[in-house]
Amino acid sequence: MKNIVILGPPGTGKGTVSEKLSKEYGFKHISTGDIIRKNQAEGTKIGKLADKMINSGGLLPDDIVNEMVKQEIIDNKNSIGLIFDGFPRTTSQSKMLDQLLNYNKTPISIVINLAVPKHIALQRVLERGKEGQREDDNEISFNKRWSEYESQTIPALRYFEGRERTVNIDGTLSKKDVYDEFKKIIEGL
Repeated sequence: MKNIVILGPPGTGKGTVSEKLSKEYGFKHISTGDIIRKNQAEGTKIGKLADKMINSGGLLPDDIVNEMVKQEIIDNKNSIGLIFDGFPRTTSQSKMLDQLLNYNKTPISIVINLAVPKHIALQRVLERGKEGQREDDNEISFNKRWSEYESQTIPALRYFEGRERTVNIDGTLSKKDVYDEFKKIIEGL
């Protein structure tokens, strides 16, 4: 089983790349954002909590997110591999994922950081917001999410450096070139 973690700031295209890789290679795409948005649409307890937190640019607590991800891993234990899209976002989540996958003897194969400067990421989020794809695609939420990326996700990424194979991809390349870089990495695993 190949397990791939894709990290990066908001607006970098993690979800788009993850979906394409999932379709092409048969990986199970695990997006905490998608899981949370599904709970919001269904009006579940987690969804209601997420409404309060996410629409203001915040994140759900680690314990709730970790439990959602653990369940996805259990539900997909027979998959050829898992793509974690934007998860883990904190060092605590990184440790949980690393320990759980190692315990199951299916360690992380690679951690890929999709790097994009703030001004480009903001432009992408605002464009996506014009299309009405997500409620939190606005400058206020973006700035809060970017701040949380810097304070929480960068340390989560550093947790993996030296433990797992970690690589950066320049997210300012064309969509095709970014995807080709991902394909080269995955085919080399």
